[in-house]
Amino acid sequence: MLGNLADWGALGSALGGLATVVLAVAAIIGGTAGLGDWRARQRSEKTLADEQAESIRLERRRVLAGWPRHGVNVYGAALVTAEPELAQAAKELSAPARPTMWCCAFPATTATGPSR
Repeated sequence: MLGNLADWGALGSALGGLATVVLAVAAIIGGTAGLGDWRARQRSEKTLADEQAESIRLERRRVLAGWPRHGVNVYGAALVTAEPELAQAAKELSAPARPTMWCCAFPATTATGPSR
């Protein structure tokens, strides 16, 4: 039956083919388990990238709108330099317990000036 070299070659080819099939099946089974891990890692990286993109978008919006880091709006104010405005501000700020256009609170006047 296995008397000549051609028969041994055919047997070797059959065993080689069988080993290839066994290794391919093992790779497919092991590969699908690894595929789930890879997909989970890809999903987590995408989630992280989306969060970072949203953070960058909000940071740009905050800078463009002029908001400080603590979240309160910052508005620019022009200094009072004209004599009539200075006189009106001094008069309104020296009057006790009245809201003025210069200060939004009711200032309590002390010896050192208005306090909040």
